[in-house]
Amino acid sequence: SLAFNPLIQKPFCNTLFDEKIAGSFHFTPGACYDEAPNGNESTVHWDLVCIQRPEYGGGEIWFDGELIRKDGLFISDDLRSLNP
Repeated sequence: SLAFNPLIQKPFCNTLFDEKIAGSFHFTPGACYDEAPNGNESTVHWDLVCIQRPEYGGGEIWFDGELIRKDGLFISDDLRSLNP
């Protein structure tokens, strides 16, 4: 999941907020919530957050061979309105 909440700029050590940090993405291996079953019966649900803003080392996200986000900001014309 890609996050772009401009009001959350740093980790709070609370996954509910951290997975929405501006300029980050989160990946969650394991089972989903009971309310949204996907067939994965894992006993684990582990949220991993990667902040890609320059002060955290930057980063890129590519989708179907196209760079869509760099250093926490969308660069695709269709997505720029999501930037803070």
